[in-house]
Amino acid sequence: MDLAMQLQRELRVTPGGADGATTPEIVLATATRQFLAGQRIDMQILALEAGVSRATLYRWYGDRERLVGQVLWNLSRQALQWLADQSEPGDTEHALDTIAAFMQVTSEFQPLRRFLAAEPTLALRALLEPDAPLVVALGDWATDRLTLAGYGSDPAGPNPRELAEVLVSVTSTYCWARIIAGGEADVAAAMRAVRVLLRA
Repeated sequence: MDLAMQLQRELRVTPGGADGATTPEIVLATATRQFLAGQRIDMQILALEAGVSRATLYRWYGDRERLVGQVLWNLSRQALQWLADQSEPGDTEHALDTIAAFMQVTSEFQPLRRFLAAEPTLALRALLEPDAPLVVALGDWATDRLTLAGYGSDPAGPNPRELAEVLVSVTSTYCWARIIAGGEADVAAAMRAVRVLLRA
């Protein structure tokens, strides 16, 4: 079984609420299940399935685009944690190994590939725009890992947040943008660029 299939088996999309009340977490889990099943996330259908009004849904998550972004981050967060757990944490190499594995897994992840093919315009915004929920969250994750690896300890050195934002932009371009354009991800080229960036 390849990593993408292993990841899909490991993903958790059921929240832990016990009182039966619909919460934002339950809505997100419902939307995530729809995404994994290859269904288009529709706000009206989602509201009916979750048992809330559309007004409540929009109050919790804003518009559909932001909800899709939250679904993508919900899956990406679990993927990054799962991949990071496969090896010993700590240094820059561990962070780079996790990033490379994340690119490889997501580029082969069929629910994501279906989304890229079905809604390329939305996918470009959700995966590449600087203020998109997923892009911001990936930047936060990369900032934390770079800080743990020692970046930012030298006042004269690179700023971890700025470095993380460039790193996310580079890897997203080599991975998701290429797939949306009809090609395939080039993980090796992306990681060469990242290593040059980190040495700068």
